[in-house]
Amino acid sequence: MATALSRLLAGAVVTTMAAGFAVTSLAGTAAAVPSTSNPPISWAYTDSAAPTTTVANPAGTAPVGAQVDASGTTHSDRAYFTFDLSRFTGATVASAQLAGREISVADCTKARIEQVWLTATATAPTWAQPPVEQLQLDGPHGDTQACPSGNLTWDAATAIQQALAAGATQATFELRLPEDQQNDPSLLRTFDHAPTLTVIYDHAPLAPSKLAVDGKACGSTPAPVGKEPYTHPSVTQTDPDNDFQTTEFDWWPVDHPDQMHTGQGPTNDNSTVQSIIDQSLLADGVTYAWRARTTDGGPASSLRLTGPWSDVCQFTVDLVAPPKPIVSSSDYPTDRPSGGSGLPGTFVFSPNGSTETVGYLYGLHGTPENYVAASADGTASVRVTPSSIGSATMTVADVDKAGNKSVPVDYRYTVQDNTPKVVCTPTLDYIGRPRTCTITPRDTGNVGYRYQIDGGPNTDVPANPDGTGTFTMTPTSRLNLNVRARLTNGNTTDATLYSLAVDPGTPTVDQSVDHAVEGTAVQFTFHATLPGSTTFTYTWGYHDPATVPAQSDGTATVSLLTDQPGGEDLYVYSTTADGVNSDRSWTSFTVDSNAPTWSSPQFADGSATVGVTATLTFAPTVPGVVSYTYWFSEMDSPVTVPAGADGTATVQFTPTLTGNLTLQLTGNFADGTQTELTEVNLPVNAAP
Repeated sequence: MATALSRLLAGAVVTTMAAGFAVTSLAGTAAAVPSTSNPPISWAYTDSAAPTTTVANPAGTAPVGAQVDASGTTHSDRAYFTFDLSRFTGATVASAQLAGREISVADCTKARIEQVWLTATATAPTWAQPPVEQLQLDGPHGDTQACPSGNLTWDAATAIQQALAAGATQATFELRLPEDQQNDPSLLRTFDHAPTLTVIYDHAPLAPSKLAVDGKACGSTPAPVGKEPYTHPSVTQTDPDNDFQTTEFDWWPVDHPDQMHTGQGPTNDNSTVQSIIDQSLLADGVTYAWRARTTDGGPASSLRLTGPWSDVCQFTVDLVAPPKPIVSSSDYPTDRPSGGSGLPGTFVFSPNGSTETVGYLYGLHGTPENYVAASADGTASVRVTPSSIGSATMTVADVDKAGNKSVPVDYRYTVQDNTPKVVCTPTLDYIGRPRTCTITPRDTGNVGYRYQIDGGPNTDVPANPDGTGTFTMTPTSRLNLNVRARLTNGNTTDATLYSLAVDPGTPTVDQSVDHAVEGTAVQFTFHATLPGSTTFTYTWGYHDPATVPAQSDGTATVSLLTDQPGGEDLYVYSTTADGVNSDRSWTSFTVDSNAPTWSSPQFADGSATVGVTATLTFAPTVPGVVSYTYWFSEMDSPVTVPAGADGTATVQFTPTLTGNLTLQLTGNFADGTQTELTEVNLPVNAAP
């Protein structure tokens, strides 16, 4: 069984694999071997002119050597700088460097002779009682040719190591001239009063802690390990400097320490690191021991310190899964329908001969996703409340100490139908008409009912003395009711689905003709079927909706002008005085084109000939045409001729070209509008 830790580390990258053993870490890349550059925590200088006085932490420069005062007296100075070493206690110092900067030099032609000494820690040095000099530092190095020099260094590693070995937490460095030359004013130099001490150091890592196997903390007895592809020992590695670290894991059979396996982990900062042991290397029933230790320092670092081993942790391998458990329930037996939705039942899980059972995984519908711990006798019980009626399955698996799971067992039972019955009257009625619904209990013990309309909010209905419940509703469309009984235990039953049918009251439409020519009016009569309808709202073609009142007989007649050649769509619904709308009815109406017609005896019989005059007669398809405009695309410009009293016009035309002529013709109304265009190809024969 996957542990919380193994699930957390499921995406970790395996970085090292040796003898089936790898190590992963939760941490990211850490810092390199630590180093620090610090100014002194205090400084002072002493003066031979005031042999018992300490000049502590003054502003300005640090004088070193002899100088002549205003009275002509020559006196000498030495400077002392004290640094904090507490962070290096217990550490290994790889290198240390004291760096200073000259401010002024009396005579740059004189050789550089200044010295730096490690002294006893100086709290209040004086010329008369200087701190004891312990070790002269090698130097100066750096830019020794410049005068004054901005970069002078002295090697301080040996001095720092000596001070730490003596248990000191502070180190004082003395800057002076040699004893036999400290009284020569030509050798005077002044320095910046804040030199820096740079130390590269490292503390060894601590022993790894928080040992665990597959997320189980190590204890006095071996941790059980179950059948999984990998086993995961883990530790928390800790380094005082939080620098680069690798963790070594060793593991072996307790009875065969000579069969040692070793794996190296990644470089990380303080973090939890887990190893991955391929379980194919482990044997059932064998106890194994393991330990870990951490090494720090980057790959290119000269400091690589290894910390102590952790405690030894043991685990015992158990690769045998327990048998299927036994499941029983007196509330929901397997041989008959029992209980009901909303009625809880107890299910008992028992080990089938296993003595290692610690719990059970269980769940409904074939998915054992819940865990319950077993009691001392290996049994456990859960209380489950069915939410639906009918066949149900409880799936249960035994879990042993090692995390092994048995093959799941399916316990099948039937939840008795205790859902209420629903009847709404009348069974069918118009939209917007109230309906009364009666709920009848299927079983006793109901305190009320709860219904939803099309998945909307719940509405509670109290139970009448006879156990029934009633409610009234006014549907505005066909809908579905979900009705549940509310039980005395506070639960609800499964839902009864009731589909409430309604008559949408769609109006009918009569029309005066089956089709009409564009530009003519057509009468439509609306007939309401929804009782109480007071208006009709219709949409004709692409026009905006319009509303007309309904007559006392529930009808309304409208005259609509056709203006969409090919067809018009008519939609209409009725509305009651209470604002209830019926469904829309739809009528598709055919509209013929109002383009004019033409006739010609010559073109009709195919006898039209080049050079022979032909007669063309134009006739309207709608009244009101006052003239016609025509032209032949291949020959000339448009020509307009007036219409006669009967609305027709006759013209004569003499073709000059053979082949097909394209006649284009429109009718014109008095208001300047035109009909649709007539376009036709007319064949012309060659002359004999």
